[in-house]
Amino acid sequence: MKQKMCKRWLRDFHAFFLSVILAISVAAVLGCSSSDDAPIFFDRTVEIEAGDATLTCAVKDDMIACRGIRYAEPPVGNLRFRVPEPRDLEGDIDATKFGSVCVQNDKTGSEDCLFLNVFLPEDAEPGDDLPVMVWIHGGALIQGASSVPGYDLPALVKRGVIVVTINYRLNAFGFLPHPALEDATGNFGLKDQALALEWVQEYISDFGGDPGNVTIFGESAGGHSVLSLLVNAPTIPATLFHKAIVQSGSYSPAQMPLMPSNPTEASKPNGYFYLGLPFANVWTVHSAGPCGGTNVDTEIRACLRSLTVDQIMDTQLAAPAWSWITPVYAAGTFLPKNIQTALTDGDVADVPVMIGSNLHEGTLFAGLFLEQFGYMGNETQYRDGVSALINPTGMDPGAEAVAQAAATHYLTVAPGTT
Repeated sequence: MKQKMCKRWLRDFHAFFLSVILAISVAAVLGCSSSDDAPIFFDRTVEIEAGDATLTCAVKDDMIACRGIRYAEPPVGNLRFRVPEPRDLEGDIDATKFGSVCVQNDKTGSEDCLFLNVFLPEDAEPGDDLPVMVWIHGGALIQGASSVPGYDLPALVKRGVIVVTINYRLNAFGFLPHPALEDATGNFGLKDQALALEWVQEYISDFGGDPGNVTIFGESAGGHSVLSLLVNAPTIPATLFHKAIVQSGSYSPAQMPLMPSNPTEASKPNGYFYLGLPFANVWTVHSAGPCGGTNVDTEIRACLRSLTVDQIMDTQLAAPAWSWITPVYAAGTFLPKNIQTALTDGDVADVPVMIGSNLHEGTLFAGLFLEQFGYMGNETQYRDGVSALINPTGMDPGAEAVAQAAATHYLTVAPGTT
C-alpha cells in the first residue's frame, strides 16, 4: 500500500512540481505577494499614456502594475509555428488583469498568450530613465507563465527598477522543428522573447524606463533562454539588452542540432514523437503522425496549423519517454550555434553576465526518475537516474562525465543517502 501511495504521489508530483518550483526558487529575487494581497489585486487604477495607447493600470502599495499587454498578434491559425508578428501599442487597453497563459503540458492554457506586464514605481515619469529588468520565467519550456504567484508585485520595483515579465510559447507551439516550416528549427518561443525585448526598446521610456539599460534575467528554462539570447548575438540587435543574469540555466549547453532527414534509427534520441516527424528534432517521416501521408511542404504546414491544441499535445504527450524540450540550432538560422560552441568561439553578446545555480536544485528533477529507476533504491539506480537527467540521449560522453561527477559530489555532500 505504501508503495502504491508513493507512486501516486510521484505521478502527481511529475505533473505540477515544475510550476511550484518557479514560485519558490525566485521568491527572494522578485518578492512574493502575501496571502492578504491574493484576493485584492489593486487599490485603485491609473491611466498611463504609452505609444498610441491609454492603459488603465492597477495601483498597489505605491506600485503601478500594467498587466496583460499584447506585444504580438495571437499566434493562431496561419500564425501558428511562425515568427511572431508585433502588435502596436494603441487604443484603450484594460491592463488591470493578466493575459492568458500559454498552452501548458497538461493541455491547459491558450495559444493566444503573447502578453507582457510592466511594473513600475507610482511616481515614475517618462524621461526618468529607470533601469529595466525583463524576467523570463522557467518551467522546462513546457510550463509556467508571467502570472505565476511570486512574479506579481515584484520587490525590485521598490528599489527603483521597472520590471517587465513576459509570456512566450511553450511545448510544441514554441519549440517544434519541422522541415516544412518557414524556419525548420522552430524556436518560436525564443523569437517571442526577442520580440518582447523589441517592444521594451520601443515603449519602455513612456513608462519611465531607460531602453539603454535593460537586464534580462531568468531561472531554469528562463536562464537557459537568457543564455540562448546571449549567443543569438549575431542574429538579433545588440541593443535589445545590456546585462544578463542566469539562475540555474546552464543545463544542456550543447542543445540539439538540426538533424538531417531520414537519420538512422540509432541516431534518434529517446522521447521523439511525430507530428508528421519527431518533435525533439527534425526527420522527414511523413508516413506517421496526424500530418503524415504527404511530402508537400505547403500541405504539411496547412495540416500542422489545422490541428487542435489537444491533437498537438496528445501527440507530444505520447512520447515513449519524458524528454527535455530544447532549442534547435543550425548555421544561418535564428540560433546559429549551440550555447557551448558559441561561448567557446566567443560569439556571444559582449555584456556583463551574472550566473549561478540554486543549491541542489537538481534533486527535485531527479525525483522525476524515481519510478523509472526503481525509486533509486541502490547506487546503480541512482547513478542511472542522474545520467538520464543530464545525458538523456546517452550519446554525449562529456555529459556522461558531468553526470557521474554530479552524482559523486552529491553523495559526498549528503552522506548517508546510500
